[in-house]
Amino acid sequence: MCERKEIAYKFGLYISSRQYRQNKIGSSEHSNQIARYADFIEKTYKNEDGYTKVFIYLTPNGEIPSDSHWNILRYSDIRDITDARLQYMKKFPSNFDSKIIELIRDYKDILSYVIISELNFQNRMKSFNSEFLEKDFPDLEVAKITPYNVLYRDKSLTQFASSNTSGGYLNNTDLCYICVKSESEQQEKGSIEASLVFTNHPDNLASISTFRKAFPEAGEKFRWYTALRVEKQLFTENETFEMMSKETDEKFNSILKELITELKEEINL
Repeated sequence: MCERKEIAYKFGLYISSRQYRQNKIGSSEHSNQIARYADFIEKTYKNEDGYTKVFIYLTPNGEIPSDSHWNILRYSDIRDITDARLQYMKKFPSNFDSKIIELIRDYKDILSYVIISELNFQNRMKSFNSEFLEKDFPDLEVAKITPYNVLYRDKSLTQFASSNTSGGYLNNTDLCYICVKSESEQQEKGSIEASLVFTNHPDNLASISTFRKAFPEAGEKFRWYTALRVEKQLFTENETFEMMSKETDEKFNSILKELITELKEEINL
């Protein structure tokens, strides 16, 4: 999001500032994204013109940015800052509107939920991959894992084998993945999803491609195309990832096995 702010003070100082912000919950960096952002800002707002730039990479789990311009700011840092402010406000309650205090408290609780939920999903997926992937799904190999989703290459999909040239949304050679995700949409429903997704690699977009023949309805303007999906309920009402005990780890693993198995069966139909 781009926001322009102009503030004129009575003593004659005029300040013009531009802030470029993007905060997508349930998404991660891709295709040299932040390097392109930094390059645009450096070229547009030059130091010699009086601009000072501060690049902040907001991340739920301390993920290292791919571009050296950026400084890490964790959600936990914001939560701690918010909590410190709350403690100060509680010491001097008469100085603050009670509704403002309640709003900040709710925001801190939301941050805590996001941090724990995302980290627990990622950790559980790593545990699942380590324990079950090679044994139960030997055709799958992990391509990428984030706090919100896992991408698997499926070696059995020989008709969509990796290309010799890179390109597309992720700037790699993979044409498709099996994706397991717990993004904002799934978290709201308490579910988990497995899907067959295709990248916008040039080999997929070619008019005579295997992808085009299999999915003619896909169109041409997409980053990801979800061809098949299977979704299952993971939580009952009021349950979250942070409430899952070791006993419910078995439930998570069982549902995940069912998801991937059902999706692969649909792919093979």
